[in-house]
Amino acid sequence: MLSTEMNSAAPMKRPKLSTDATIEAAGLMIVTKQGRALFLRRRNKGRFEGEWAWPGGKIEDGETPKEAAIRETREEIEWEPESEVKEIDNNVGDRGVDFTTFRTEVDDEFIPKLNE
Repeated sequence: MLSTEMNSAAPMKRPKLSTDATIEAAGLMIVTKQGRALFLRRRNKGRFEGEWAWPGGKIEDGETPKEAAIRETREEIEWEPESEVKEIDNNVGDRGVDFTTFRTEVDDEFIPKLNE
C-alpha cells in the first residue's frame, strides 16, 4: 500500500529533471474548520489574469515548495499560518506549471479587505 504522508523531518527541494515543467510554484489553501476556503482573485495582468486561486506563486532558488507557499502567503495577504501546513497535492498542469498545494486550518474566517 502506498503512503500519502510526506516526510516532514527535513524539507528538501527535489532535483529538477529535464522533463520537469519550466515553472515551479506552490500555494497554500487556507480552510476553516467548517470547510470554507480563502480564494484571491489574480490581477488583470500577466499570467492567469483574473483567475481565482489561493495565495501562492513561484518557488525561488534554494527554497522548498513549503517555504515558497508560506512566503507567498505572507507577501499576498500579510498572514502566516499558526497551525500545521501539510502538502496535499503536486502536479504539472496543462500550462506547464509544476504546482505544489499545501493546506492549513484556521479557527476563524478571514474578513475580506479590498485593495486597488
